[in-house]
Amino acid sequence: MAKSKAAIFRQRFIGLANSSQGSEEEIWFRRCIAQEFIKFMRASGINLHHINNVKIKYIERYFTYRYHQGVKAVVLQRELSALQAILAEAGQSIKADPEHPRLNPQALGIAGSRPEVICPYCNCSASLVKGCEIYPHRAELAEQFYWICPQCKAYSGCHKGQGRPRGTLANEELRQLRRKVHWLFDPMWKNAGIQREDGYVWLARKLNIPLHCCHIGLFDVELVGLRSVERKLTLSNVSFL
Repeated sequence: MAKSKAAIFRQRFIGLANSSQGSEEEIWFRRCIAQEFIKFMRASGINLHHINNVKIKYIERYFTYRYHQGVKAVVLQRELSALQAILAEAGQSIKADPEHPRLNPQALGIAGSRPEVICPYCNCSASLVKGCEIYPHRAELAEQFYWICPQCKAYSGCHKGQGRPRGTLANEELRQLRRKVHWLFDPMWKNAGIQREDGYVWLARKLNIPLHCCHIGLFDVELVGLRSVERKLTLSNVSFL
């Protein structure tokens, strides 16, 4: 019986891991990672038939998955090096470049240690969960990750492809206030034809706060309410100059 294209690719991919240079232990580790990567692709419904089918976004998804499994950053960095060695052996020099803008430890969120996220309301350590636990009726959010306080249920989403929270954990009141600010702020910088970062520069000046503190995900009730963010954003003579 002839082998399927997926089976042929699997054999070829693991063969590339074996043929890469290195010690016996390094080759063994690369082979393990090759098998783990193919297993993840298959579980994700992605059938790879050729090395060119290994897209950057697939590698990003793999490391997001591994990160949220609780794998340490130092191990993930080694896994990245193993995959890059396999890709280099296959002639995929661009994807194998350690300085690739999307396939490096910083871009993949595996450069440092896992953050400890503390709830600002009750000081409990937050847990990392999938969106299906917070939004059971929203299928489009099921596979996204969130930090949630097990005690008071305040939560925050994660940056795409990373484990860093988008801001501080927020309860229902603060989430509603932040959404309202987004509804006002986002159309402003988009309609002005500028980048969001430039919009935040403008907003930081208006609120008289440091730029590194000016992110809606960091705003608390006091800033949103008492500093009248809404009033400043609804002024008719807005200028980003």
